Amino acid sequence: MSVSQAGLGRDDLDADDMRADKMRPRVFLLKAGSILRDQAGNILDARSSVTLIESEKERIIVDTGQEGDGEVILKALADLGLEGSDIDIIVNTHSHPDHCANNRLFSRAKTVYPKDGELIAPGVRVLATPGHSPDSISVLVDAAIHPPRGDGTAPATRRVVISGDALPTLGNFQKSVPPAVHYDRALAVASLIFAVFYVGATLVPGGNFALTAAAMFIAGLPYAAGLFLLRAMMADAGDEVRLETGVDRTGLMFSILSATTKMGHVFALLPYAILPLVGFKALPGPEGNSDFSLLILQILFIAVPGLLLAATAWVLKGYPLTARRHDEIRAALAQRDAGHA
Repeated sequence: MSVSQAGLGRDDLDADDMRADKMRPRVFLLKAGSILRDQAGNILDARSSVTLIESEKERIIVDTGQEGDGEVILKALADLGLEGSDIDIIVNTHSHPDHCANNRLFSRAKTVYPKDGELIAPGVRVLATPGHSPDSISVLVDAAIHPPRGDGTAPATRRVVISGDALPTLGNFQKSVPPAVHYDRALAVASLIFAVFYVGATLVPGGNFALTAAAMFIAGLPYAAGLFLLRAMMADAGDEVRLETGVDRTGLMFSILSATTKMGHVFALLPYAILPLVGFKALPGPEGNSDFSLLILQILFIAVPGLLLAATAWVLKGYPLTARRHDEIRAALAQRDAGHA
């Protein structure tokens, strides 16, 4: 539903920034999203935001809104001197009707279904943010936000996340409450927090070590949660095995988990052996390192962990031990244990 922004204020732009802005994508909110509720809080009507991204070569629409929004969308385009036929690409953050009902307005546009990390256009890429729906994505734009026409102020540099229903409202983030409609609550909350911190981490100004350390500590909390989640999942699996076999193998299972975790810690040292081989030097700033060595650094510390996390998410997408199933297992174990007492 939402479009989240983060970045520099206009006072921070110098002449070089202004020249660079000509190459950055521009983002225009054509229509704001909305939620109408009754007095009990039930959703009566929900409509997504509709956003235009103007890149160097393509015009991209992210989400096309609900039935009845077409006139508002076309008028907003007309105010920018555009028509529906001027749009090249449609990206829907997911397939719910309030996000794709007006795809037909853009007769010449190609609808794309990008994957996590895919680049749609220069400065425009995709983040997988499942939870509200299995196919939910967010669109991340390194953008130049333009003020209203004629007000004379310079464009502002912003990192914009068009998060669809991963982060529908500010209240969802403040309360860590996922969208009212979601197929996996834990994934929905994780995606919500991830979308916000992905933007927030870019706000830290360079040269301030204490602030950077604090920001990275906070941003790293979702990753640290994995250690606790794995142990909780292993305990749940141990209960299931005990119910099915009558044998408590929890100790053995935790030993296997501990051993594989230690193996992971050993493999985590490999990048530090690889980096000197490609000429990387641990110096402040990029000076003294080739483009190739910096690329390898990014691959080892960004691309590889990202791919491994995506693979983990894929393996766990059909994880059968839901909260309801585990409650059933615990109840059955309690009943059986009571019978043996």
